[in-house]
Amino acid sequence: MILIVFNPMAGARKRIRQQLEQALVGQPAQWCNTEPDGSHLSQLQANDYTRVVVVGGDGTVQQTAQWLIDQQSTVPLAVIPAGSANLLAGGFNIPRSIGLAVPAALQGTPTLIDVGFINQKQVFLIAAGFGCDALAIAGTSRQWKRLFGFWAYVGGVWRGIFHFRERNFRLSIDGQHVQHHAKTVFIMNFGKFFNIQFGPDISPDDGRFSVAVVRPVTWTDYPVILARLLGRQFDWQKRLTYYSGQRIEVSCDRRIPFQADGETLAITSPVSIIVLPKRLAIIRG
Repeated sequence: MILIVFNPMAGARKRIRQQLEQALVGQPAQWCNTEPDGSHLSQLQANDYTRVVVVGGDGTVQQTAQWLIDQQSTVPLAVIPAGSANLLAGGFNIPRSIGLAVPAALQGTPTLIDVGFINQKQVFLIAAGFGCDALAIAGTSRQWKRLFGFWAYVGGVWRGIFHFRERNFRLSIDGQHVQHHAKTVFIMNFGKFFNIQFGPDISPDDGRFSVAVVRPVTWTDYPVILARLLGRQFDWQKRLTYYSGQRIEVSCDRRIPFQADGETLAITSPVSIIVLPKRLAIIRG
């Protein structure tokens, strides 16, 4: 049986449901509408299903992945992107077109990817961030995301860049200790967001995460960083430093915002993140 985890607030939900129902004719399926706290999955057993299809955004995908991993299940997870950013779908070349995404979700072949594990409790699939990126996400309301999709984040990004002051970060990466006065510490399982490569040699199935430390001092540094990323120049040590590791701990001298897969989390410093290698089976586009 196929489980359809359906976010009723997702974009184009009526058309997606119609096409899914047509594609599922003759196949046993169970529909499950989401709840904000994830309770919609609490009474279900993952291994009762042959495939789980998520219709929604990155937050709905993360909730479903958490449920699968908590139950130690290897049931494949498929995504029909219907959120505001859909970063995971973009990283895996999952079609945004409903007509292409539905057959890909139902017929595609799974591949194993790494998963991040925060404080031995919460998982993330895409990235986690400390600092101005988390402030940008926290400042973007769900209502604005529903109305304007990706463009709702523009105001939040502006606020995060220009209103979040640098903090003193202490990092431990596989036992190596470093300190930085920085705007953002960004931990990536995927390296490509919005068609921009955010770091070198980043793969979701290599058993390691990339850690980017961003240290701009003036507003003129941001277009330079963007230009360098577009040119795949990742060696600007003055402002942009990269590390790679399996066990990462981040602490800060002050309370800072923190996000994982685009959702802000109330977690105090220090934060421990480890890689669970090839822990989740996901359907690629």
